[in-house]
Amino acid sequence: MAMLDVFYITFMLLGFLFYLRGNYLASGIMMGLSMLSKAMALLAILGIMIHWAFTRRSEILAELRFTWNALRGKKGVPAAHSDLLGMIKFLVAIPIVWVVLLTLLEYPASHQWANPIGRTWSMLSSHLSLVGITTSGIATRPWTWLYYPGGLYYWYTPHYLGAIGWTVWALVMPSMAYLIYEVIRRKARGQSIAPFALFWFVGVYGLLIVLELATNRYMYHFYFYPAIPAVSLAIAWCTLKLWGLARRGKKRRIAFLVGLSVYILATV
Repeated sequence: MAMLDVFYITFMLLGFLFYLRGNYLASGIMMGLSMLSKAMALLAILGIMIHWAFTRRSEILAELRFTWNALRGKKGVPAAHSDLLGMIKFLVAIPIVWVVLLTLLEYPASHQWANPIGRTWSMLSSHLSLVGITTSGIATRPWTWLYYPGGLYYWYTPHYLGAIGWTVWALVMPSMAYLIYEVIRRKARGQSIAPFALFWFVGVYGLLIVLELATNRYMYHFYFYPAIPAVSLAIAWCTLKLWGLARRGKKRRIAFLVGLSVYILATV
């Protein structure tokens, strides 16, 4: 199927990788390319910003406090580095890539120079114009995907159904609930996996619900696609934690290995 999602997710994953490595400029470039593939990548960008603000909230507050005291002529201990400059590079790179490449890449197709501001507004308007729910049942509410995996029939003969794999779908809420538990208990302090997977999910899926409630825009099952890697990461993280508990006894180890084998076999 000629869908845009796989392309923007490819660049999105690269953007996440560079972000975790601390290369904010490269991450911003990749996220700009992701947005050029599909504007929905904006949700992933917001997810990165939420994660950065949450995991560095103490450093950000300390920097603001130190700067405020310095402006008032008070001396203090320099604040811990929060990578604020890196985040600025990230946020500046995205619109530059968007504007420059949107202009250059549209010329071969239309044989005229496009106004990037006008094209951006046109895309935004067309996205938000898809309101209401169709009677055909193709469009659905995003929160229903959590309690009913459903699917989207692309073709009937041969049978082609696009849906969330049930072995992943069944563990979406349990795995995310555990990540929330870890973050609240601050057991994830110093460990980036739990909050990163959680805010990845919140960005690309949770904000879809906000968008749906705000605009009543059409939503389709394949919009969950960019959340699949975050859920898979959460499942793997929870499995690792369960293995830590199972190692305390022989029966627990056997039960864990049997359960894991059944799950992998069901997935295959």
